Amino acid sequence: MSEAVERNEPVRALELVAFLTDPDSRDLVQSLVFDLELKNVVVRQGGIDDALNFVQTLPSWPHQLLLDIAQSPLPLSDMNRVADIAEPGTRIIVVGDRNDVGLFRDLMQLGVADYLLKPFTPAMLRRGLNFGALASEPVRAPRAGKTLAVIGARGGAGTSTLACSLAWQLAHGFSRRTVVVDLDVYNGAVNLVFNLPPSQGLVSALQNTAGLDHLALEKILTLRGPRLFTLTADVDPRAADPLTPDSLKELLAVLVDHFHFVVLDVPARSGAVVNTLLEQSDFVVMLADPTILAVRNVARILRGREAANTAQRTILVVNNLAPKTPETLTNAAMEAALGRGIDYTLPYTTGLTKSQNLGRPQEFLPAAYSKAVLEIATGITGGGEKQEEQTPSVWKRMFSN
Repeated sequence: MSEAVERNEPVRALELVAFLTDPDSRDLVQSLVFDLELKNVVVRQGGIDDALNFVQTLPSWPHQLLLDIAQSPLPLSDMNRVADIAEPGTRIIVVGDRNDVGLFRDLMQLGVADYLLKPFTPAMLRRGLNFGALASEPVRAPRAGKTLAVIGARGGAGTSTLACSLAWQLAHGFSRRTVVVDLDVYNGAVNLVFNLPPSQGLVSALQNTAGLDHLALEKILTLRGPRLFTLTADVDPRAADPLTPDSLKELLAVLVDHFHFVVLDVPARSGAVVNTLLEQSDFVVMLADPTILAVRNVARILRGREAANTAQRTILVVNNLAPKTPETLTNAAMEAALGRGIDYTLPYTTGLTKSQNLGRPQEFLPAAYSKAVLEIATGITGGGEKQEEQTPSVWKRMFSN
């Protein structure tokens, strides 16, 4: 499949994927699908491993996934595996032959929508799949999505490149359903980084957050690759800013129900909108180049995060935009000034411009930069945090006011 086709094909998920371990159950599901004249459905014979192998080949998980645990010796362990990788927004129904209240409760705690006991009837199956109410029924996601805000200490720090690179790594390297939201509606760079045409999807989303079900999202999102989507806007500079704190809160609440990771490309400015984006995020990645201006601005952002008293994780990344000289601030000097450790360092490379101009970061990012991005993504998806240094200094007092 060519890259152009991959980007422009409809972002449409299957309505149902069902894997049943016995032919009678499979035939019953196929019969119901035929009677209801359902389209965009896959019904096959097989167990959980077969189902997982199949859905991971799809650009997006189905709206409903029917799994059979009848032949599973460790059903809860198998369903934990499903819960670990299931995309938010997928409604999971389990069938089995064990009439066990404890098993039922454990499955419900994992986010399973319903458990059907074999042999089930067409009426039981119809109620379990609940096609008629699917569009309006809230989905119990096995795992809640996470919001990741990437903000630069100043303009030109490389924020959009890092946000897009992290999103690409999360989607392709870790198989997580990911969306990049470009919050610079006037001069955003996400479409340029990914070589995508202008879109007004973000404006449409903000105007109708209450109606953003899976079908509406499919119409406004842009598919950039398997499990990777973008949500952007190209607003006339003379037009009013469509971003408001309340509408952004509502939008983020919807997106985390449909994605493992919501990556926010946050403009390097202050105000209520940026404060709201940072407060609503599970991770705040601060990107700074080794300059006094960047250190000052990072110190201000850190004070704001401390005052907000949230449980989010703050990650400090230094981006070396130019070759080091004797005048370049060292990591040690920056750490002393900020009173905390630097979590990751992006090396100076000469290939980023080529990557940005070609809009194909997955192929042209320099190896050293890609390795650093992989380390950040690994930390976000479950790696340990580095111990922060608490070093009082003249530098810290300098930037504390």
